[in-house]
Amino acid sequence: MKKIISLMLVLAIAISLGATLGKGEAAYAKTTKKKDASTVTGKAMKLTKKTKATTDQMISGYNSFALKTLKGTIADEEAGKNIMISPASLMFALDMCAMGAKGKTYSQMAALIRKGATKRDLVNFAKYYRESLESSGMMDIANSIWINETNLKNNNVKINEKYLNLLRKQFKAAAASRVFSPEVCDEINGWISEKTKGMIPKTLDKLDDKTIMLIINAMAFEGKWKEEYKDYQINENGKFTNYLGEKEDAKMLSSEEDFYFETEDAKGFMKYYEGNKYAFMAILPLDSSISINDYVTGLSDDAFENFYKNM
Repeated sequence: MKKIISLMLVLAIAISLGATLGKGEAAYAKTTKKKDASTVTGKAMKLTKKTKATTDQMISGYNSFALKTLKGTIADEEAGKNIMISPASLMFALDMCAMGAKGKTYSQMAALIRKGATKRDLVNFAKYYRESLESSGMMDIANSIWINETNLKNNNVKINEKYLNLLRKQFKAAAASRVFSPEVCDEINGWISEKTKGMIPKTLDKLDDKTIMLIINAMAFEGKWKEEYKDYQINENGKFTNYLGEKEDAKMLSSEEDFYFETEDAKGFMKYYEGNKYAFMAILPLDSSISINDYVTGLSDDAFENFYKNM
């Protein structure tokens, strides 16, 4: 079975009027019947058993999606800026959003991971990946849905209960219905901070009144090195060459690693965390005249996967 490459954690998607669910069903609908938006009843939506993709195909699709996400992030950021992304967090949030889409909208969302993938494919892979990530005890994953009561009332709509139940059952998502306010913004930031073990204390500055629903995924990774660094391996006065070729003072770690790789245009190593479930992978282009941004932009899916295959 293929390996999943993770580029390491919060992703929030704001939903406004327009999402749909299933065949002929909307994720929310106009209503004249008054009902508390926080009340959710009825049976969970039944997903079709039909699948079109194997686990290996979904893994390849995810790895490609992860690389595209990195490339897109680099293109949007200032050159030389440090970047940390979590394609897994993005995938989980997009999957939850895709459960409320249909037709062309759904097809385009699913194609980000695997063209032609069914909703069952997305759910099965999300479950497989989540269980794989959490099995080590080092990764915590949480999903939540925050519904804007005021916007629902003003637009005379209600959230489809089948959609909410689907997210609860398949993605273990917690649901909350609130009147969006600065206090609720603080509450959401508090939830994110708790689920990321305080590593991301604040994500949102304010809530948009036009938002009907927020779909949030939060991930936290706390791992110990398989072989911890000793005091003598810590250099307090190291020199790091930055993006501009300038030398900067930096605290650095040094060690000899067993998992080294070299391809036609790059070299690097992997250092495992305790349990061998996760590893840190560092990649350095062989051509020092090429910036890391340009190198990543030109990196192919096959070349990306070859890094760990060559070890």
